Amino acid sequence: HPKKRRQLKKEIEPSRKNKTLTYRIQHVHDFAFCADPEFLLLKDTMEIEGKPVTIQSFVKMSHLDGWKDCNTYLKDALDYYSKEIGPYTYNVFSLVDVDDITGGDMEYPTLAWINNSYSLEEAIVHEVGHNWFYGVIATNERDEHWMDEGINTFYESKFFTEKYPDTRIHFYADWLDGEVFPFYQQSNMEY
Repeated sequence: HPKKRRQLKKEIEPSRKNKTLTYRIQHVHDFAFCADPEFLLLKDTMEIEGKPVTIQSFVKMSHLDGWKDCNTYLKDALDYYSKEIGPYTYNVFSLVDVDDITGGDMEYPTLAWINNSYSLEEAIVHEVGHNWFYGVIATNERDEHWMDEGINTFYESKFFTEKYPDTRIHFYADWLDGEVFPFYQQSNMEY
């Protein structure tokens, strides 16, 4: 509940110093920006086919315990999609803890807003996957929803089925005896 989380925010005294940041990126068709005085930067690097990629997560101080594995999830997702579809084409990927916004998680090239509405790992893997379909191929998620969400969800399900072969459906477990069905059948159950 975002209202409950707002009450947990830490009081931050913003700096009075001015600071200018300049960001540049090529070959993107969309962008977003996010700022919060409560953000802490968790930064790391990885290599994809010999190319360095900067991994950064902007996490609210009050959520740090729940986000301790975020960069590991991010690396796993980038590595998996790179092997399955083709190498990640950018040199940076940023996760942003945005639980105060409405509308859930959102993807942009090189960036994912994570509202943490369900499993953090699932949210990260799903939004990272959009960087191939929505980000690089530039599928129109409004007109051709299946090309973006559908194909991405296929790879997301494949990722979790391979990483956690014993994991069972959880969203519908109470209604559909979900412990019987493997994770990759989750989308089928939704339909």
